[in-house]
Amino acid sequence: MERVIRHWNRLQWWNSYPVWMWCLRTWVALAVLDSIILEDSIKHHQTLMEWQLKLLVAHPRKSSSGLHNANNNASPGGWPGARGGHPLAAFGGPGAKPSYLDRVVQEIVESERTYARDLRSIVEGYLGKIIDAEEPVLRPEQVSALFGNIEDIYELSSTLLQNLESCANDPVAVAVCFVTRSQEFAIYTQYCNNYPSSVAALTECMRSKVQARFLRECQERLRHALPLGAYLLKPVQRILKYHLLLQEIARHFEHKAGDDYELVLEAIDTMTCVAWYINDMKRKHEHAIRQQVGTGGHQGNATGVVGGSR
Repeated sequence: MERVIRHWNRLQWWNSYPVWMWCLRTWVALAVLDSIILEDSIKHHQTLMEWQLKLLVAHPRKSSSGLHNANNNASPGGWPGARGGHPLAAFGGPGAKPSYLDRVVQEIVESERTYARDLRSIVEGYLGKIIDAEEPVLRPEQVSALFGNIEDIYELSSTLLQNLESCANDPVAVAVCFVTRSQEFAIYTQYCNNYPSSVAALTECMRSKVQARFLRECQERLRHALPLGAYLLKPVQRILKYHLLLQEIARHFEHKAGDDYELVLEAIDTMTCVAWYINDMKRKHEHAIRQQVGTGGHQGNATGVVGGSR
């Protein structure tokens, strides 16, 4: 518990979050809906992860190829991975049978590779195409609301993936990757707070024939089975899944004592606190919106929920 409190205090400097002034009553409905989506997403991904890891142990060859499409909705023939999209080499050399813990580590690395690829498809396949278009397709404020700080998220994921791939399948080294980068995950708070705005912006785009056609063309070029909205949800899902994956490492760690095990626990505490903080900021943000609606938006400056920077 002391570790949790220590990490929570470390993250308290994340004390700002963006707010929105337009369509306040619509935002309340979106915020409530988003809370339901996130709660269901957490339960779904925890159940799905446990099922996938059990499947990996029982049928390693059958499940390894189809695992990430079920988990991350990766598109067939999509973007290559950061290092060519090749799977990890067999654990322990030729003929060695990987342990359950080996498979958990492999799942963390391979799912991060798929996640980084999906983020790249958003940044280059959608945002990049919008920026490079000869005629403006979306208004600047639409682009800002729709994508938020997705480029920062992609940069962090790409760097994290490189660190994970250099861990040589060592679960302790994987845990250290999350501990050393704990404060960098603050950018997910901004993204998650902006997510209702992203949903609203996408809904607005789909009402425009020109914008909707442009986004569908981007989807077809990327050969994505799912539309942009499904990919914009991925960072929200991913940040709430890291601590669940790390818990699997601790659950199957051979020696549940010593410095190595403490590092794994520290990584779990770190990413659990990140998830807690994001949910706490969401609740505060939604409460501020409800207060604005209840008072007609006139208390905004007094409560500090108006004029927040993105």
